[in-house]
This record gives sequence, structure tokens and C-alpha cells, in this order.
Amino acid sequence: MGKIDHELNHYFQDNCTFADIINLCVYDGKQVVLPQNLENDSTVLYPKDRKGMSKERRADVSKRCSNGYSFCIYCLENESKISYIMPVRNMEFEAARYREQLREIAAGHKKSDYKNWDEYSSEFTKDDRLQPVIMLILYWSRKPWDGARNLTEMLDISEEDKKQLAPFLQNYSLNLINMYDLKNVDACRSPLKYILRLLQKDQDKAALYQEVQEEPAYKRLDQETGRMIAVLLRDDALQQYIENREEDGKEAFNMCKALDDMRQEAMERGISEGMNQGINRGRAVGEGLFARLTGSLLQDGRMDDLHHAVRDPDIRQDLYREYHMLS
Repeated sequence: MGKIDHELNHYFQDNCTFADIINLCVYDGKQVVLPQNLENDSTVLYPKDRKGMSKERRADVSKRCSNGYSFCIYCLENESKISYIMPVRNMEFEAARYREQLREIAAGHKKSDYKNWDEYSSEFTKDDRLQPVIMLILYWSRKPWDGARNLTEMLDISEEDKKQLAPFLQNYSLNLINMYDLKNVDACRSPLKYILRLLQKDQDKAALYQEVQEEPAYKRLDQETGRMIAVLLRDDALQQYIENREEDGKEAFNMCKALDDMRQEAMERGISEGMNQGINRGRAVGEGLFARLTGSLLQDGRMDDLHHAVRDPDIRQDLYREYHMLS
């Protein structure tokens, strides 16, 4: 599991955040799942691996939601990369989770509960019911998902045979959610709303910075949300900034100030680097040239490229050519 998936799994352990994503994806933003009705579903399954050995298997995040006397089990799988076996993998998990419920129900029965041999042999009465299991695949990447979205797409079968066999095939489909295309994100009540807002603008840095400057909530984010934003935006400089503040023991995170500080630092380092380059290279890429590049990158909201340009001469030369600053 990559760093992004690990961070996301930790982030969604919070009941408010978990409730938000379920309400957004399943109920179109309606406040159906409430944080106070959620409890961790810590069931661990032990399927066999290729060598026949048992191994632990969990959903990334799994919680039970009570609704009166009934329950629903919601499971999240955070994916930042494509998995080409996802339909089978998730079908296996859901089936195993239902099997686990059967074991729990059977363990709670007494012999006197069964009215006939059919119930006794099944260890499940005619009136017993399973809790529904809803599995969501949260896909955190702009790379188009080109893997199978259902079981039929994985089968080696002709289109003609597929039509003939369709009534007999159980076509398990994924609940695949592209996290960059979500609607109604403002229905979220937790800071998840601000993460999703920025993801929708991650291809336009100028729009992203404008969003941060105009929304007061970005001035008082919690550290965990700030770190999650940095991880999902793939911004190494912002991640380092947040880590430094965590070491200082500061709880609140002001993203507006973070971006301003980083811009100022990049500009100062850029000018300084430009002067050094000018001295060391006979001013071929001197102070004026790098200052121009710094200004252009800041104007275009390309903070990541500016940080890389400060540190890497090859990237710096590529950017000079991109902006037609070299003859």
C-alpha cells in the first residue's frame, strides 16, 4: 500500500469524515448516516493465499451503522492506483463478510431456536436476516480507470456467448467513485469538504490559490486535514512545511499562510539562486533571468515547478526553454 492509501485509511477512521463520504456517495449528500450511529467493524477475515496459508484480510475502513434495530455495514477501499483484479477481490471480501455474519448468527442460536431440520442443518432460521454490506472503491487518481468495472469484463468469453449466458452470470459490479468528479461536495460537514474542493482545482494552480485565499476555513484547518491536502496534491514542499509545524507542536494549520510563506521562500531562494548561477556561469542564467522565471511561475501558480527549478539545474533549463527565455 502506498503512502496516499495509508494516509487516507487513517483519515477516514474519523466518524464524521466517514459519515460525510457515505452520505455524499450513497445518498447524494443527504444526512442519512450520522457520526454518532457509527461503530468500528473490526472483523478480520483469513482467506488462503497461493501457498495455502492463512493471511489477514480487512477492508481499508469498515464501520457498522445502526438505524433503529437494523444495521448496515459500510466498507471503503482507498485506491490511488489501478487494480486489474478489483471485481474479484471485492466480491471475495463481500462474500466472506456475509459468511462471517452467518457464523455469528449460528453461534448465537440454541438448538431450540430451530423449528425443523432445514433450519438446523443451515444454522440459519427462515426469519434470520443478514446485514447489508456496501463496498465503495474510492479512486484517488486522475489517470483514467482502465481496469474492469464488473466481473463480466474479466471473463474470457465472446460477445455472442456473453449475450446467451448473461441471464446465468452473476455480474458483480464495482461501486467505483472517482474522487475528482464528485458533486455536492459542499454537503460535507467535516473538513473533507475542503480537500475535495481543492482536488477539483488541482489542475489549475491559480484557481486553487484563489480558492484558498477566498475561503476563511483554510486559515484554521486541523493538521491532519492539512497533511491530507498536501499528500493528495502531491506537493512535497507543502508536506515538509506541515511536518515542520508538527514538530513545533502547533495544532491549527493555516493553509493561506503556508502558501504565502512558501511563495516568499521560493522567491527569495530563486533570486539568490539566480545570483549564484550568474556568478558561476558568467551570468548566462543570471539574476535577471531567474527572477523573470520566478515571476512567470508564480503568476501561473506553478509552485511545484518553482521548487524543483530552485534545486535542479536541468529542470531550470527546461523551464527557461518553455518560457522562451533562452535564445
